[in-house]
Amino acid sequence: MTENTTSARFPDMSIEASELLTKLCNATRTYYCCNGLMKAERNECRAKQYTQELEAMGVTVPPVYELLGLGVFNGEGSY
Repeated sequence: MTENTTSARFPDMSIEASELLTKLCNATRTYYCCNGLMKAERNECRAKQYTQELEAMGVTVPPVYELLGLGVFNGEGSY
């Protein structure tokens, strides 16, 4: 999966929001798929931060199952 997947899936989203959504997807995917406790905690924290920033922009954040499908393990924005 490429980093441009979120911008293709959500074409009306600003570039900044699209980049944050990509980071959210990657942090969420890494959080759910990693084995290390610290790595999981760091990615959970990042995912929460990205979610708060997106919501502050007025972006509706997709459900977790969609984020997991779009995310890349250890992709940009993950710990």
